[in-house]
Amino acid sequence: MAITYVADGKQYVAFQDGMGRPAATVGPNDAKIDNPPMMFVFALDGKAEMPTPAPPPNNNNRPQPPPAPELQQR
Repeated sequence: MAITYVADGKQYVAFQDGMGRPAATVGPNDAKIDNPPMMFVFALDGKAEMPTPAPPPNNNNRPQPPPAPELQQR
């Protein structure tokens, strides 16, 4: 969902993105997350270039889940 607002005579559009934590998370939580939520705000007449995105996380060090039982060789 996006919102639009005016501040000092300039119109902006803002929305939140990123996988982040689900909305149902209540209270403090300092668990590491790979895709933190981000707030994007754009001026309708803005001329700045977008920043370079961060590289994707390295998932090679994570343990992989076992294959589904129906895919395991017997």
